[in-house]
Parts: sequence; C-alpha cells; structure tokens
Amino acid sequence: MELASFRQRAHEAMKLKAKRGELYMHVPISYVRTGDDGLGKDPNERVRAAIDLVFRKFAELGSARRVYFWLGEQGIDMPAVTSAGSAERH
Repeated sequence: MELASFRQRAHEAMKLKAKRGELYMHVPISYVRTGDDGLGKDPNERVRAAIDLVFRKFAELGSARRVYFWLGEQGIDMPAVTSAGSAERH
C-alpha cells in the first residue's frame, strides 16, 4: 500500500513538472542540463558543429536516409548519448 502511494505521488510530481515545461527525461544531443534545471547548448564545439552539419546536409540532400549514408561515406563520427547519459562519438 505504501509503495503504491509513493508511486502515485512521484507520478503526480512528474506530471506537474511536465506541465511547467521542466521535465527532461532525456536531453537531446547537442544540449546539456544547466544548473537551474534548464537546457543549454552543449559547450563542446565539436558536438555543435556535427549537429549543425547534419541539418545543413539535410537541407541540401532532402532526406535523413541520404544524410545517414553521406556521413558514412565521409567517415564522419556523430555524437550520441549513452544509456548512462554521457555523450560519445559514433
């Protein structure tokens, strides 16, 4: 009974945070959490440049599939978030 009550309170707290726009389960690549529970651009210039390249190539090539294959042909590593939440290059 106590566990169900705790889960219900935790769920309600998450819903309230989401309603305020403060719930971040997973932070998108090229963003990092800031100290005030917000989001900011990743300070790593290589990460920002890689993501910018993806958007520029998408505008040029017109599809995510083409961008994916172009990146592979060029041997360009892209940043990715691990299950632990840290950024890696793939």
